Amino acid sequence: MSQSDLGNSLGVTFQQIQKYENGGNAVASTRIPALCQTLEISPNDLFGVSARMDGELSQLDSWAMKTALKMQELSPAMRQNAVEAVN
Repeated sequence: MSQSDLGNSLGVTFQQIQKYENGGNAVASTRIPALCQTLEISPNDLFGVSARMDGELSQLDSWAMKTALKMQELSPAMRQNAVEAVN
């Protein structure tokens, strides 16, 4: 899919798509559903989370998902400290 095609489906210019790709601009949250539909992915896929999740994990909101992804980047000791602090 070209940047122009993606831009047309989202109602933005291809230059805006370039800015999204380069990290110059963030994708507005209101555009995420259309972006996912056009790319045939789930919102979880945008954040690198498997679409096959089930149970409680699949019900996380975007804030909780982003927090979980940040936790995953921590060292094991830091994760343990965070878990202890939350508990």
